[in-house]
Amino acid sequence: MIDWQNVDSAISRLSESTARTLSRRGVMLAGLKGIVAATAGLSLGIIRNPVIALAGNPGCSWIGGVNNANCPNAGANCPCGTCTPGCPSTCVVCTSSNCGTFCPYSDGQWTVGSCGNCGFYYCTDCMCTSCNSYKCTCESGCKCGQCCTPEAVREYLNSVKLGQAS
Repeated sequence: MIDWQNVDSAISRLSESTARTLSRRGVMLAGLKGIVAATAGLSLGIIRNPVIALAGNPGCSWIGGVNNANCPNAGANCPCGTCTPGCPSTCVVCTSSNCGTFCPYSDGQWTVGSCGNCGFYYCTDCMCTSCNSYKCTCESGCKCGQCCTPEAVREYLNSVKLGQAS
């Protein structure tokens, strides 16, 4: 005679096990698809418009920490507040050639974003008196706030070379 209760129990265990396996696979597959979609979206966002994809201005990475933002102890302000790249009149640009690893950039400047719709800021490392003395960083005002394409950036940089933009 067939024990229908054991058959029912075996079928129940088999169907529950199958459902759990399929659920785990479904969750894993959905999670993997989500990660791929998020990575693709961020990648496309960075390529199309990094300002939107990585919103916000991270600011200059100030020499000596955020307390040295825009050279508060230099005895003078960064150029015209913070509108142009450069150092206070009491300091000089700190470069890899005049200060080694303390200032890693060959021209003492780099850019960070974002401002305006697609613009950026110049950061300038400064040293006041000597490489071993007070060092700070100046952040410019927003540059090329509407430069959302490589062509616009190229045009802006050419105008800077010609002295037509600040």
